[in-house]
Amino acid sequence: EPNDIMIRKLGFSAVTGGNLVEAITRTCRSTVILGGLTTPYCVQATADDLNSAGFRVAVLSDACASQSIGRYSADVAHDFTLQRISYLIGQVVGSEEIISNL
Repeated sequence: EPNDIMIRKLGFSAVTGGNLVEAITRTCRSTVILGGLTTPYCVQATADDLNSAGFRVAVLSDACASQSIGRYSADVAHDFTLQRISYLIGQVVGSEEIISNL
């Protein structure tokens, strides 16, 4: 879309590996809704960095995923990371819940 903001991401976090904070700040918003790949790496790193930068963070549980990590299945890695984010960083919600509240 013409008004979409594109972020070039060069590392795990779109904050330290891109210009996400600058782009969000220009929109005068204080809450960020995240999805993406992979939950334990890029999504978690970005959520952590956004929280540290003072933003409220919500992660869409059904709009991100993981791969297996060692002996842990993809589902276990995904679920553990969502639990960590929910405990330390912000909300974990489903996309339908977000859409119904728009």
